[in-house]
Amino acid sequence: MKRQIDWKALAACISFHVFVFFIIHALTPANSFNVWYNHLDKPLFTPPSNFLFRTIFLMYFFSGFAFYFIWKAKETRFKHRQRALIYYYIIFVLISLWFIIFFNFKLLDLAVIVNVITWVMTIILFFLFKRVSKTASYLILPTLLWDTFNMVLSWGFWQLNH
Repeated sequence: MKRQIDWKALAACISFHVFVFFIIHALTPANSFNVWYNHLDKPLFTPPSNFLFRTIFLMYFFSGFAFYFIWKAKETRFKHRQRALIYYYIIFVLISLWFIIFFNFKLLDLAVIVNVITWVMTIILFFLFKRVSKTASYLILPTLLWDTFNMVLSWGFWQLNH
């Protein structure tokens, strides 16, 4: 028997993730982005700023969906669910910290290190999610794709600007 979607809980999960996205965006000073970022030497494959904003927003949005499916998973998968949620919380904090490290503190080398750790943990998270909810594991793939691209992009920024 399929479980019914708890629409209020799903909306709360997505809303929380989107709220965190906007808080982090608000914590990034506009002049930091407009002045500092625009004067960095950029890798050739750097997408336009508005593309980055939309992509990161979607990553947080899909993460809210994935979180919901893990949170509401069957109780028989409790041990796997708990482990997946611990990894998820750590990754969520690391992704959020990356923005502050990169844009506020302008520490490109530390941003690369945080990104590599996040990338490795997101690969592990995909398999942990798959044990609990295949839907959640597929919904976390945009985060893994973003982490992969962002890791290469961050490394490019660091190489060109250190």
